Order: sequence, then structure tokens, then C-alpha cells
Amino acid sequence: MSKKLIFPVDIVEYTTEQHFFEHNNSSKIIYLTVLLAIVAAFTSLFFLRASVSVNGGGILTSVNERNTIKAPASGRIDQVYIKLNQEVKAGDTLFSIQTNILEEQSDYLVKRKAELHQRIVDLQKLTQLGATIHTTKNISLLSPVYRQQFNLYRQQHLEAHLQLENARTIYQRNKILHDRKVLSDAEFDKFNFDYKTALSKQKLLDEQQVSQWHTDLNDLQTELMDLSSQNEKFKQERDLYTVRAPIDGSVQQLNGISSGSFVSLGESVAELSPSSGLIATVNVAPKDIGLLQLNMPVNIQVDAFNYNEWGMAKASVIDISKDVYIDQDRTPTFQVKCKLKKHSLYLMNGYEGRLKKGMSFQARFQVTKRTLFQLLYDKVDDWLNPAKRSSSAV
Repeated sequence: MSKKLIFPVDIVEYTTEQHFFEHNNSSKIIYLTVLLAIVAAFTSLFFLRASVSVNGGGILTSVNERNTIKAPASGRIDQVYIKLNQEVKAGDTLFSIQTNILEEQSDYLVKRKAELHQRIVDLQKLTQLGATIHTTKNISLLSPVYRQQFNLYRQQHLEAHLQLENARTIYQRNKILHDRKVLSDAEFDKFNFDYKTALSKQKLLDEQQVSQWHTDLNDLQTELMDLSSQNEKFKQERDLYTVRAPIDGSVQQLNGISSGSFVSLGESVAELSPSSGLIATVNVAPKDIGLLQLNMPVNIQVDAFNYNEWGMAKASVIDISKDVYIDQDRTPTFQVKCKLKKHSLYLMNGYEGRLKKGMSFQARFQVTKRTLFQLLYDKVDDWLNPAKRSSSAV
């Protein structure tokens, strides 16, 4: 094996190798460039910062919870005014339940009130007669009851008047005899008593009749007030049989009700999804919930819109649940609610994509900013590995 000859020091500077070393600097430049790049990259680890975020999945929901519509009473459906996915306003009638019994009772109250009103009007006329009652021959009355009573009173008054006239005639005749000393005092006292009795009887008849009409008037007015109170109660009960929308929203999960179908008290009939704006409800793992705070910025990547074309929706944390939830997979999560800044995403050409309730998404909570060196030091793969679905660094 041949050995490579080494030039003596005296002649090295005159060799070809020395010549190329002195005049060819490309290798030196590459070396220095690589060295500087390594130094710059290492130094940048202490200055360059990246956003650290926590991921969580969720769906877009209404600000308010869904409102369950239940049957307020048992009975048959009279009429249905809604259909699935129909938009309704607060106060709109959803459906009504048959109220035959209530209607019959209400009709009776109406008729009874009308009858009482007629009687009260008649009694007010009769009680206003006062001392002139015995001189009144004709009066316009609405109710047959008091027309009959007034006629009966007139007949009794006429009989009492005839008896009084007869007693007065006998009294006056015997008074003349008594004044002439033909009739004894004892006999005259008997005729005087009969006359005063007849006079008192007629006066008592008038007073009793007017008093009875006053009593009837008070009783009927009290009954009318009770009926009015009952009628208001029936109106409230009847109103319960007409179900109205408590909020603005859309009809969901209409449970097949139709005219003639039977519903039970408290049975769930439909649900109203409120139209009160959108919020993002995110499920966050318990190990990450401690990193979240109110008003923390959130990036929402909606699954229905391509992230590269539509971008992400911006939001902020408005509520963090105090207790853990267990989902259908028996996985513990915390619910975090976020307020959307906009309810639309846009393409570059300005086309608008509306966000809707029920859309799924991935949320990225911007926890903090850390240097690259800190991320490497803290095993940055725990943050960046999307397969783990627990946390990542952006």
C-alpha cells in the first residue's frame, strides 16, 4: 500500500493544494453559513413565540335552552296550528284542546248573568219607587219573576186597601154613634182597633215588599259578582286549553299530534328551539379545563366549511361549567360556552356562509404564548400531536 507523500514545510506554500486553499472560498462560505444558521436557529428558540391552545369539540346551539311544550290538561286535540320546523313568535297559538265541559259551564254562566242583570234592573226600578209604590199602577219590567211579584203585590195592596176602606167606613159610622153616646166605649174601641189594624196592615205590606226587594237586590248583586269571578276563572282555565308559544323559535320534535288525538296532562308534545342567537358549546377534557378563563379568545373551525377556504370564526369564553358532565360514552367533560363575534364565514369573493344551530366544530382556546425553547423543554409533542385530541400548539 502506497503512502501519501507529505510536502516539506518549506515548499508547501508553493503546492497546488495551497493555491486552491487560498483562492477557493466556497467551502468556507458554506461552512460559515451553516454554522451561523445553526446559531441563529438556536438563538431564535428563546425569542420566537407561538400560541399554545387547548382543543375541544362541540356544536353550535341557541343562547337559551330548548323549550319543551307539554299538554296543560288531558283531552282531545281540537286543532293544530303548527308543523315541523315552522318559525313561530311568542304568543302564537300552537294547538288547542277540546273544552266542551268548560264551554257548557261558561254558556250557563253567561245566561245566568244575563238573567241576573235583568232582575237587578227590575229591582232597581222597584226599590226606587219607595213611598209611591202603592200609587204606581204600571211599570216596565224585564223579568217575568218580578212582573209576577209586582202584580201579586198590587193585588194584595188592593185587598188591603179594600179592607182598610171597609174598616174606615165602619169606624166613622160607629164614631158618630159613639159621639152621640149611643155606642159604648168598649164597643167603639173594637171598631177603632179594627180600623188601625187595617191601616197598619196596608202600611206593613208596602214596607215588607220594598224591604224584600232590597234584600233580593243585594243577594242578586252578590251572586252576580260571584258569577263574574267564576267566569274569569273559566276564562283562565279555558286559556290553559289553548297552548301558545312562550318564546320565538322553530318547532322541533313534533310528536305526531293531530286533530282528534288524545293527550295526557304533562305529556311532551313538541319542542321549541329558540331563535335567540348562537353560541358555541364546547366539551373540554378535565385535564385541560384548569387552563381556561373567561373572555379567553377562541378560534372555531366549523366542520361544514373548509378551513382553507372559509377560515375560522372568532369567539370568546363566556361561561365555564362548575361541574363535570358525563356524555353517552361515559366520558367526563366540562361544558364551555363561547360567544361568537360573527354568525357568518366568508369566501375570498365575498360569498357568505351562515352558521346554523347543530353544526359541529373544533375549538382552539388560545391559552398563552410560549417561546419555542419552552415548548421543546416541556415536551412540545404533547401539544402539537393532533392524534391525541387533548392539546396542541399552533
